[in-house]
Amino acid sequence: MIRLDMGATQDKVQINNTNADIDFWVMGDDGDVLLSTDATLKKVAVNNIAPNHELSVSGSVSASSFVYASTVDTSNLKIA
Repeated sequence: MIRLDMGATQDKVQINNTNADIDFWVMGDDGDVLLSTDATLKKVAVNNIAPNHELSVSGSVSASSFVYASTVDTSNLKIA
């Protein structure tokens, strides 16, 4: 399920390289889930275990450069 590829130009760690329906979680030292993936739905979540979009973040998001989007729902948009 875990593969370390030490090729000359493509150094990477593959998780679930057998394409099984295996979700992946990274846990914090307090037991909370920091990062989770849903293999079937092909979704990633930060600080939650139930992503409702391709990338779902629970909490604040910070960017030091540009944020690109094709569609923006401004009803809950806060720009500081």
